Amino acid sequence: MRKAWVVLVVAGCTDSAMEPPLPPIESSFDVVVDATSVAIYPRDHLTNGTCRPADAFPASTGTCLELLDTPTCDPEVTTCLERFVLDGKELAFRPSSTPRFYTALTATSTLTIIGCGRTAEVALPAEPMPTAVLQASRDASGQPVATWTTDLPSDTALVSLLYQVPEETRCHVEGVQTRTFEPTWPEQRSVEVRAFSPMTVVDTELGPLRIWRGNVVFAELTAP
Repeated sequence: MRKAWVVLVVAGCTDSAMEPPLPPIESSFDVVVDATSVAIYPRDHLTNGTCRPADAFPASTGTCLELLDTPTCDPEVTTCLERFVLDGKELAFRPSSTPRFYTALTATSTLTIIGCGRTAEVALPAEPMPTAVLQASRDASGQPVATWTTDLPSDTALVSLLYQVPEETRCHVEGVQTRTFEPTWPEQRSVEVRAFSPMTVVDTELGPLRIWRGNVVFAELTAP
């Protein structure tokens, strides 16, 4: 009996050692938090095509995106990401849309990302975040100009120019508190600013997760 027992143990170890390792993951995530919502922007997670959701986040400062109201995705696009869970609330992932939880964080909030054979769990507690005081107007030449101050330190901000139709120019700026846009009179109607506290990064099994915290404010464009 003792010999049989030893053989079983060795066989079990051999089977476990032969399990193939999971393929490497090259994805990353940008998590944008404000007082009432948490949005998750996955990156580099698609196979067999490309997809551009109607909502997107320009993570690199100095870049802008032109957003439309209709996502554009290849029919054959696939992803191994499955779902996101925040404090018990669950969202299935679709490449054509941005996972967004409409809830306020608490001191014990946790975000879980499931997919690609892995599970990543990240503490996401509520923290103080900047709120901007925004002014939006047109200068003498008709260019929309946004100027803001913040109640807490902020190095970067997401500045969006909104139109009468569902369209948006979204820019990520750094080290400034003003932004001038090219005029396309009269479709532009308002400006949105989200000033961020310093970004933090958490490494997970599914890739790095960058956390951006900042409340969003709006202002209607006024005449010069």
